Amino acid sequence: MSGLLVLARNDPRDDRMALEAERDGQEVLRLALLGTEPGRDRDRFRTWLESPPADAAIAWTSRRAAEELLAQAGSAGRETLGRLPLYAVGVESAAPIASAGLAVHSVPERPDAARLAEKMLAESAARGFRQVAFLHGDRALPDLPLALRDGGIE
Repeated sequence: MSGLLVLARNDPRDDRMALEAERDGQEVLRLALLGTEPGRDRDRFRTWLESPPADAAIAWTSRRAAEELLAQAGSAGRETLGRLPLYAVGVESAAPIASAGLAVHSVPERPDAARLAEKMLAESAARGFRQVAFLHGDRALPDLPLALRDGGIE
């Protein structure tokens, strides 16, 4: 069988798929159509993470945000992360943090930002947070922060 497999990202998670396609006689073309760069608030967030407010939580909606959170925290900051309520939109976006042994709350069934906001609003009093650091890319929709703000969480 011959063919062409086009991968629209350059991600090590795709290595196995690419290898299997090549074994099947397919040509594999990797196009890095998506790229990530450090955000403009990266240093500010790193400083915040050194001593987060007692009533804070962290939320994110993508796997890349979770990977960046781990990178920002480093080994010393994982203890801090372990003390904070951590929220991800779904299992895939939670995976890097969960794999590091930290508890992540998510909405595994039908994950979306609106359902994550509902969960966070319902749990905020019990988990003791009134403000949330939201990690996101430059094209993120405002659904999560707006819903939290409407619910009284900064």
